[in-house]
Amino acid sequence: MARDREEARLPLGGRRVSGWWPGRPALRRWTDRVELMDQPAVSPRLLARSLADMRRLNRLLGWQRPVLRVVQSLLPVSGPCTVLDVATGSGDLPLALAGLLAPRRSAARVIASDAHPTVLRLGRHYTANKGAVRWVGHDARLLPFPPGSVDVVTCASALHHFDEHDAITVLAALATVARRGVIVADASRSLLALLAVCVLSRFSRSPLTWHDGPLSVRRAYTADEAVVLAQRAGWRRIEVQRPDPFRWLLIGRPRRTASPSLPGKGPGVRSNPFI
Repeated sequence: MARDREEARLPLGGRRVSGWWPGRPALRRWTDRVELMDQPAVSPRLLARSLADMRRLNRLLGWQRPVLRVVQSLLPVSGPCTVLDVATGSGDLPLALAGLLAPRRSAARVIASDAHPTVLRLGRHYTANKGAVRWVGHDARLLPFPPGSVDVVTCASALHHFDEHDAITVLAALATVARRGVIVADASRSLLALLAVCVLSRFSRSPLTWHDGPLSVRRAYTADEAVVLAQRAGWRRIEVQRPDPFRWLLIGRPRRTASPSLPGKGPGVRSNPFI
């Protein structure tokens, strides 16, 4: 069927959608199973293999390119900027962001954040001497950054790790700290995506990948479901992109330029331009 690219409007508030439109998923979302990599006592050796598999998959399928394009569109052409990647994994996206912003030299900051202590250690090791990435350990639901203190916030391949309540909390936290935009990317739950991941995961040597790869698709939200979660988190201006049949991008942009401070609350306290 020749549905390669099309424009459509969601029935949910008329949010703009572009890209692939594979139709309704035939899969029920699993909520009662947890990925092995999320366990605190997961084997560091097996976790390192699984994170390496994810980096290879990102390179093979080019899943970072749509995120980088949107980041570039949200940032000014020059000048200082800060980009925060939340639930970053092993840090391949922050490295790509650092490369994108390299011409700005010291005027650009890329921050990688994750809550898992083993992931933080592995990520710091992987990105060492490869790019200017600052690592911090924080829960995605409780980001300790002031409102509007980061230009762009990204979160890739992580939303499916959270149940609906926590996913809403995460989306609200991302929008609160972002000044220019938020980009959330993840797998789309569908039979086609599940079959593809089942095949690709068998090329791995990691039992974590064999288990977590298919489970991540079964736990994933569809783009429509992600829009509803973002709306419940307070997002108002939402764009959805589907760069391929397997993934979606959720983009939150401020409705207008936020004032530097709220009346009566003094300097440094910003309104949330997404709400």
